[in-house]
Amino acid sequence: FFHKLSDHSVYLRYFRKLRSMPQRILQRTADIDYSTDMAIVVLSPPDQFDNEIVGIAQWNSDIHVPSYPEVAFQVRDDWQGEGLGTYLFHKILEIAKTTGIEKVKADVLVDNKAMNTLVEKSGYKYIRRSDFGVFSYEIRLKEESHNACI
Repeated sequence: FFHKLSDHSVYLRYFRKLRSMPQRILQRTADIDYSTDMAIVVLSPPDQFDNEIVGIAQWNSDIHVPSYPEVAFQVRDDWQGEGLGTYLFHKILEIAKTTGIEKVKADVLVDNKAMNTLVEKSGYKYIRRSDFGVFSYEIRLKEESHNACI
């Protein structure tokens, strides 16, 4: 999956250029403790043995604040623009809500207009902070109200 992403997509997801997936990131992505974290994937074709991952969404809990996980997702370049990112975003937040999580965080590069638009038009209340070219969102899953930018 990683090696089928463009350099630009890797940069938008990991905030730096990577030629290969570092072991610590790979382990955090692939070694999921489903009692505290969650990951879902989209496979294509969905019902065949030789399928490929085309999208991933996950949350990882901070060991210090497990009730406030960080969400992230990635869609392979050749599948972008088809609504898969929107689907993954809403699905992972729906799962989070059903497990009792009330808020999640997401760090998004200011230049990642598609992701910023997705969060801001998602219908969820959020607080957005800006720091050094990164928007940090606190997405409130159970509150209905206006949004704030700090």
